[in-house]
Amino acid sequence: AQALQQAMRNVSEGNPVDVASIVDPAAFSEIPGHRSLIAQSLDEVLFNAEEGTAARAADTRRLEELAAQLLPRGERQVYQSEVANSQRLIDNLTEQRNQVLSEEPAGNGKALARARADKQGRLRDLDQRITEAQGRLEFSRNTLAPHEPGGQFYEARAELSRRRQAESELNAQALSYYKTAEVRSADEAAPPDTATHVRNSDQQRTQSESEMGDIDVKAAEESLTTAPDMMITTLDDEGNPQSRSARELLDEANRENEQAIQDSSLFDVAVACFLRG
Repeated sequence: AQALQQAMRNVSEGNPVDVASIVDPAAFSEIPGHRSLIAQSLDEVLFNAEEGTAARAADTRRLEELAAQLLPRGERQVYQSEVANSQRLIDNLTEQRNQVLSEEPAGNGKALARARADKQGRLRDLDQRITEAQGRLEFSRNTLAPHEPGGQFYEARAELSRRRQAESELNAQALSYYKTAEVRSADEAAPPDTATHVRNSDQQRTQSESEMGDIDVKAAEESLTTAPDMMITTLDDEGNPQSRSARELLDEANRENEQAIQDSSLFDVAVACFLRG
């Protein structure tokens, strides 16, 4: 607080202000109970990313456990054959049963009774065989269902395959940004000409400084055109104020600028000689 008050007094009196004396002792602290919105947003993003990564890893493990239970192709084909054979057998037995049902027992008395009993016996035998075939068919279908398209184990394996394919494509895209270094000729691989590089850099710097100097000179000349008798107050070597002609000062600045350009050219020659050894 004292440093700040002193700075305000210096400003009001027209004296220079020591900024370091104000900034160094200052203490900055966060408001209790409040957090930076940016920090909070970053924490939420990182937390969500970690949660998403953990959830995806858990889901991948679950899919791997399910996919591991998928029957080999050979075993699936056995159950598929059992389903097809059981269905054909049921169809044949059902057709035979219908034929038996369509029969009309002939004869009278004991012959008719024996014919009817024989028909009922054949129907019971066919019904039993159909029931057994339906049991085998149902068992094979239920066993095969999770291992076929739409089934739990089959779809788990398919989902893992899709994810791995997507990951492979992503890795391929990432690798496409890198390429093997090209073979260059001896001339292309030769070290750069340091002397030429330094000389060009110095020439560019000198040209830039010269252009900036030209801009200042033009501005000064325009001012002198408007007020040719302009006088400027300067300080001599002992710190005493003195009035000098603006034209005189401008001519002196031009001479110093030309001398600086000559000195820069001599420096370029010296550097080039040094680099050549």
